[in-house]
This record gives sequence, C-alpha cells and structure tokens, in this order.
Amino acid sequence: MSAKIIATYISKRVSANEDILDPTPQAQHEASGFRIFVCADTAGVLKVKVGGELFELNEGNNLTANALYAFDVVVAKHHTFNLQYSTDAVFKYLCIVEMKAEEL
Repeated sequence: MSAKIIATYISKRVSANEDILDPTPQAQHEASGFRIFVCADTAGVLKVKVGGELFELNEGNNLTANALYAFDVVVAKHHTFNLQYSTDAVFKYLCIVEMKAEEL
C-alpha cells in the first residue's frame, strides 16, 4: 500500500468558497484516490476542485455540523486537487490521504 497523508488539520479556520489546501496537491499516480475525512463546526457544502473545476460532494447537501464524513475522490495523474466549503467555518478535523485508486 502506498498511502500518504497529504494534509491533516485540527481546528482549521476556512473561508467561504476559498481553496483550503496550500499548496495545492497534485495527483502522483496514474489514478490517485484521495480519501477525505472532515468534520466542520458549521453546516455547509463541501466541494472538490479538480483541474480547476468544482464539484459538490454529498449530493450537494450540507454536511451536518459536528459530524464526521468520509469521501473518496479519484483524480488522474498530474491534475490538481483542492477543497472549498460554502461557508466560513472551523474544520474541527480534516485529513486527506492519497493512494493508488485501486487501493480505495
């Protein structure tokens, strides 16, 4: 297994509709899987940004405040990856693990 933690935060303040990860990660495998664990103090929509395009997670529904979620996103090699949240919040926990997509 080639899993690598690319980001881990506790109590990270995020601004509405702004990129969360700095620097912006880039997929390292032919097909990289990013496993995202997130818990926010405020309800909002989590969005993934791949190659500059935004996609809403959780079917576009708000995440429940103070609940832990896990999402898997597959990204082609060399594409950039980032997250945005629809409202100002504190991410009580955010961990992103990159691995080969077939290991998800």
